[in-house]
Formats: sequence, C-alpha cells, structure tokens
Amino acid sequence: GALRLAPLRWAGAGGATLLGEAHIRGGADARRFAAAMHREAASIWEEDGLRWYTALAADGARVESTRIDRGPFNRSGVLLTRGAFTIANVSASALYRLMTSPEGFQLIDPLSDPADFAKYKQRFRWARGRLEVAEAHAPLPALFSPREFCVLNAFDDGRRTFVSKSVQHASMPGASLFAAAGEPPKGRVRALNTFALRTSPSALARGAAARAAATIELINYADLTGAPILMNW
Repeated sequence: GALRLAPLRWAGAGGATLLGEAHIRGGADARRFAAAMHREAASIWEEDGLRWYTALAADGARVESTRIDRGPFNRSGVLLTRGAFTIANVSASALYRLMTSPEGFQLIDPLSDPADFAKYKQRFRWARGRLEVAEAHAPLPALFSPREFCVLNAFDDGRRTFVSKSVQHASMPGASLFAAAGEPPKGRVRALNTFALRTSPSALARGAAARAAATIELINYADLTGAPILMNW
C-alpha cells in the first residue's frame, strides 16, 4: 500500500535487529543466506509481543511494530512490522499459491509491475523452491533519485513461506549506505527490504460452527534511505 508516516508510539520497546546485506557470490552463498533468512523470519513470527506495539487488533487481524536499534540497520529509523490476517473459505496452500504469483505480487505492492515477478538476475538450485537474485524498484516522485532494491528471493514451498531480503550481487554494483560496498552508479540509491509471508490452516468461528480458513503472516521492513520513518501497509 501507500507509504505513510508512523506515529512515534508505534516504535514499541525496540531492541530488534535484522540480517545485513550479504554478498551473494554463488549458489553456496545463496543457499546459506536463504536458510538464515527463513530462520530470521520464523524467529520474528514466534517472538512474544513484549517489545512490540499493537497497531491493530481486530477479529482475524493483528498488526504490530517495533524499532530496530541493533545490528547493521540500527541507524535506519524505519520500523519493523509483523501482521497476521485470517481469511475465510480458502486453504493455506491456495493462499500461498496466490500470494507467490504475479497477481499476489501486485496485491502486496500495488505500484509494482506483475511482469517483474518473473524476472531475475541469477537463479540457484535449492531443494525447497525458487531461489534467485532479483532487481526491484520503488516508484517515487521526480524530486527523488531512483530507488532500487537488490534482493534474494527464497521460496520454501513445503512450509508455504516466502522471504525476500536485500543483498549485494555483482549484477548490481554498490549497496545501501549501511554497507561498505559504496553507492550504486549513475546516481541511483540502493533501498533496503526485508519481507516475508507464510500461510497456515486456520478456522473462523461463526456461531457454534467453524469455517475453513487460512492465516497469512507477514513481516515488512522497507527503508528507501533518506526518508523519514515509514510504514508500508
């Protein structure tokens, strides 16, 4: 959705950290970092809510946020968010297939081009599903320099989990201002992304009965660098 300013109270108790921009030089690097990305996402979802601010709590929906003040992005100022939404009359497998399709890609980011979902810089063998380095862009007003993302996309189809994180790769020279690789060429600015989703079977109560449903859990951190605290709903 649209980028919005986050109220200061949404920063929670802080203490969060995220993995930095790993340098992906080949398949071994990609598989090793993909596994670490999925472990990081699982730990964020499973963490208790003590340091998280609850921005939304309603039937079948919960959104929480916290401040990143440890690790390589501790100067970012952008909040980390996680959410869970239960959707009726859909299976977890069907919801995962939708959300990891070009149509789902556009639901997640309405400003994106669904055709970009099939593009990649380099693809690697991975027993769990698709694993690839890809380029993405953030549409901004003409006043701003173009923002680009260099990400590793890792699909674990068996666990119905998708994780995407910013990395460094030879196909896209440079890195964000939080890494030591220098700025990208031609005045472009490297933005940062950590995004994850997973789906699981669930149920929604309706009177004394329960309807089949699925829960989708999300993690989001997007730093366009040089912008104020942003939330991406």
